[in-house]
Formats: sequence, C-alpha cells, structure tokens
Amino acid sequence: MNTLLILSLLLLAAPPTAESEPEQPADAEAEQPEDSSSDAPSQTEPAPAPVEADEPATDETPATEAPAPEAAEEPEEAESEEPEEPESAEGVTTAPVQPFVQSPPPVKKPPRPDRPLRWRLDFSLGVASTLVGDTGYRAFSNERSLLGPDLGVRFDYRLGRRLFLGGGARYQRFATERNPYDGLLSTELVVHEPTLYARASLMTVEGVDVFADLGGGPSIVLDQISSGQSDAKRRRTPAGAFSAMGGVALYLPKQWLPGKQASRVTAGIETRFGYQFRTTVDMSTNLSLDDEPLRTTTAEYGDLGLRGFAWGVSLFIRVM
Repeated sequence: MNTLLILSLLLLAAPPTAESEPEQPADAEAEQPEDSSSDAPSQTEPAPAPVEADEPATDETPATEAPAPEAAEEPEEAESEEPEEPESAEGVTTAPVQPFVQSPPPVKKPPRPDRPLRWRLDFSLGVASTLVGDTGYRAFSNERSLLGPDLGVRFDYRLGRRLFLGGGARYQRFATERNPYDGLLSTELVVHEPTLYARASLMTVEGVDVFADLGGGPSIVLDQISSGQSDAKRRRTPAGAFSAMGGVALYLPKQWLPGKQASRVTAGIETRFGYQFRTTVDMSTNLSLDDEPLRTTTAEYGDLGLRGFAWGVSLFIRVM
C-alpha cells in the first residue's frame, strides 16, 4: 500500500509533456499583428515550389490573374460601324431618317440710316373764316363770319439750322344765303378763292413751328338778289384778295415716331390768325322787264367789302 501511494505521488508531481500543452488564451492571438501571417511563412508549412516555364498552365490559376473580358470593347466597335441601310421587301434601299436640325434664328434687319431734315411737303385740310366788318353783309347772312372749307398744299426748304422758306397754294370756298323781310327778299352769296402764298417758318424745337405767310389771288364772287315781284339772274364778279397770316404748327417729332430719325412721314395741326383783305364788289342789280311800258328802277345796294379778321385751323400730313 505504501508503494502504491508513493507511485501516485510521483506521477502527480512529474511535469507535463509537450503533447499536453495547454491552449493559449484568445487575447494573446488577437494581439499578434495581421501582417505576420502574410509576410513570413509558417515554419510548419512548406514553401510552394516555383512553376517552370515549360510546364503547361493548369486550370487552378487564381481568379485575380484571369484577363479582363473583351466584351467591354464591343460597344465601341458597334458605334464606329455605320448603320446599314434597311432593305424593303422588293430589294429597294430606303434612305435613312435624317435627324432634326434646328433652323438658325432669323437675321435681324439693320435699322434704316438717319434721314436728315432738308425739305418738307405738307397736305392740309381744314376750315377758314373771315369776320366781315361791312354791315351790308347782314343782307346775306345772320352772322358776321364767312365760314368755309380750306384745302392746301405747301413746300418749304431748310436754309439754316431752324429756318425754312417756301410757299404753297390753298383753295377756300364760302357760301351763305338769307331771306330777309319774311321772305320778301332772297339773297345768295358764293365766293371761290384760290390763293398763292409765300411762307417763312422757324422751328423753335422739333415738333413746334412758328410761321408767317403772305398771299394773294383772285376772289370770284357769285351773288343773287331776288324779290317776290322779280327774279334777278346770278352775277359773277371778279375781285382781288390779299392776306397776311401767322400762327403755330404742332406735329409729331421724329423721336416719337416708330422709325425715329429715319422716319419720313408725320402729322400735325396748324392754327393761323391774321387779316384778310378783299376788294369791294358792286351789288347793284338790273332787272330785265320785257314789254313793260313804264320805266322801272331798282334799288341801289351799294358796294360790299368782304374783309376783316381771319383765322383758320387745319390738319396736315407732312412728308420729309
């Protein structure tokens, strides 16, 4: 019994062999660097033998050493090739569809060059009136004014920076009638008056002109005076007419027109005031009494002067 106890004690006290080495803790393995396994080979693992050039390649080549597939270069070759023209069922080739090409923007026309103001041509239409001072005119009208339409054309040329000189022609027609004394007397008066005149105009600013003109011409007076007992024929009496007028013309300047300085047409209004002189007209009548045994005399109406203060307003179109 004693020998058995001694042997068991010796076995327990003996050191452990290499085969029964305890395992290292997990913390020790974690502390080892990661590059140690890859940089140096393990002492237990044998080194791989080098592959000789004469030996054929095997299928065990790593995936990283495989060449890249050539399928990626196919789209470039497809793009470089021109598309083939499709053929119809009868073998006739059809033209390929052309791509949409956007048209270039329209080219803007250059603006017209400035047109210098050298001359002006006006066409006017308006009304004119004369306040007759002769009281004998009351036999032909209830009012003093001799009113009628006015039609004219004028032309002037630029001589300086603001001065224009020229002239024109206008035509005026006046007509009036009256039946005084409750119809016992009937009167009628018609005046045709063409006039030529010279004109000087000063352009204060573009769009405002101050002008003065002197004119004259014939004045053809048609008058008729009749009573309930006798009829008088219409007479035609020539006379002379002279006028001195001045006024202001307002028109659209070039800056307000669409074409600016290149504009050629504008419009405006003109007002004028002055004095109109006409020579006197004999208003005596001669009755024609056929087979009248008694001598008959007619009334002496005297002379009529259609003169006095005159004014006019007209609209005009100007070509420059």
